[in-house]
Parts: sequence; structure tokens; C-alpha cells
Amino acid sequence: MASRLHRVPEMRTLRLSLVLGVAVAGSIALPAAERVAQAQVIIVAPPEPIVEPLPVAPYEGAVWTPGYHRWHRGRYVWVGGRYQHGRAGYTWAPHRWEREGSGWRHHPGRWERH
Repeated sequence: MASRLHRVPEMRTLRLSLVLGVAVAGSIALPAAERVAQAQVIIVAPPEPIVEPLPVAPYEGAVWTPGYHRWHRGRYVWVGGRYQHGRAGYTWAPHRWEREGSGWRHHPGRWERH
């Protein structure tokens, strides 16, 4: 009986480690999946961007990053624009779709040094 009592905390620690490991692995795998989606050449042309009204900046130095269409599960899905904290010495280069061969390739938005 005494040995069984000593194993209970070990089992709790093991379970907690497994749960945390799965959670961390899931958060690491998601960006890799996004990179794979960005590397695809999509045959269907992207729709025209949606014109979004520019909301009032929520704080000084906020930079508007416009929305874009992303390819998700076989179709385009609109991702709305949002404000981000500006970066000194950088400008925002928006997401864009470029023609590549007989399809389209997505280039994610990014901060570019000027």
C-alpha cells in the first residue's frame, strides 16, 4: 500500500506533463501548417480585396494593417484588417497574392525596414 501512495503523485506529474506536452506541441505545429499553406500555389484566383472602413486608431503610433484573403480548406476566407503597434524604422508591407505560372501564391504581410 505504501508504494502505491508514492506512485500517485508521480502519475499526476506524468499526466500533467503529457497534457502540457500536447498543448505545447499543438502551438508549435500550427505555424508550420501555416507555412505549408503559404507555400502552395492556388489555381483559383483570389477575390478582390474587401474595402474596409478605416476605424479610428486605438492609440498613438498604431499602424493599420489591411485585411486579406487567405486560402483555408479549399476556399478563400477574409481576414479582417487590424491595428498593430508600429515599429520605428519599419513600414508595413501588406499581404499580397502574386500570379505564379497557372496559379497564385500568397506572400504574407511583414514589417520592412526603410
